Amino acid sequence: MSIEQVNLAISYDTEMPIESRIPADFISKRTYSKLDMSGKKQAWIDYITKDLWKDPNFMRQSRNELFTIKELGTLFSEFNGKLTSFVLGSWLDVIVEEFGHQKVTEPFSNSAIDIQSHSQNHKPYKTTVKEGALYETQDSSVISNEIKASKDSIKKHLGVDVIGLRTPMGNITPFSEIEDIEILDALKANNIKYVSSWLKSEQKKPNAISLETLPFYYDNGVLEIPGVSSYDVHNTQPTRMLLFNNTESWTEEQRTDYYIGELVNAQTLANHTDKNVFVPWVFHPADVFMYDRNLDVHLDILEFCESHDIGIISYTDIYDIIAKN
Repeated sequence: MSIEQVNLAISYDTEMPIESRIPADFISKRTYSKLDMSGKKQAWIDYITKDLWKDPNFMRQSRNELFTIKELGTLFSEFNGKLTSFVLGSWLDVIVEEFGHQKVTEPFSNSAIDIQSHSQNHKPYKTTVKEGALYETQDSSVISNEIKASKDSIKKHLGVDVIGLRTPMGNITPFSEIEDIEILDALKANNIKYVSSWLKSEQKKPNAISLETLPFYYDNGVLEIPGVSSYDVHNTQPTRMLLFNNTESWTEEQRTDYYIGELVNAQTLANHTDKNVFVPWVFHPADVFMYDRNLDVHLDILEFCESHDIGIISYTDIYDIIAKN
């Protein structure tokens, strides 16, 4: 692993199961009114209430995710880089049963892929509002059991002892050392060395790279690795965007320019600090399959990193680098 002053770490979070889909009666009246006016209300209800695990489209999507993860592993290997896949435990359980052990494990077998947890059932660890739905914080004992279940699923199917966790949905603030102390203790009790939970600003926009969003330790020794630039869902996935505001998907050139611009911002930040600057991006293989199936955007990003001395590392590499300093 080459450690540079600026290091890019891209994660790919596998998709959520039916348990976390938004119940139709949780959608706010305002959102329903907007959907109704645009003629999309019934389509939205149908989308969020169907039995996901019995939906052939979901299984097709899962195949696409596995294909994308395998292709990403191959591409990153060509650059001697690494990526992190935060894997949903319940998703893993279902697709192993559906596709068989070998077809699921083979895409993850590339040594360039760092496998960590994205929780078991994609239920939030902090109270959050998403797309008009209110999700309440779970009890810390429930969270502890959920973390353990996820670790057990990943160990059983992929043979990996998880030390990192991407919390579901993304918090707009870091965990509080007071209000969230039981959650932080549950992470530590389950041998979670680092967590990536703070993904958005209070305006619900993806975090921008800054000194404030560099990794930091909570008092109990768990490392927070804030995610930045999680625009692959928000501004590149037409199905989700069109549902709400008719925003068109970015072009390939716009995506490439945006991400390389973020790396240039990180280089600028590095010129003003003696710290290592880590750029932890938040991607999703299902979305990558839709907007960058041939990985042309990814190739441009990795070539830029190679030509500008930017490390291509995993989230676990970030933890290891900081833990040794």
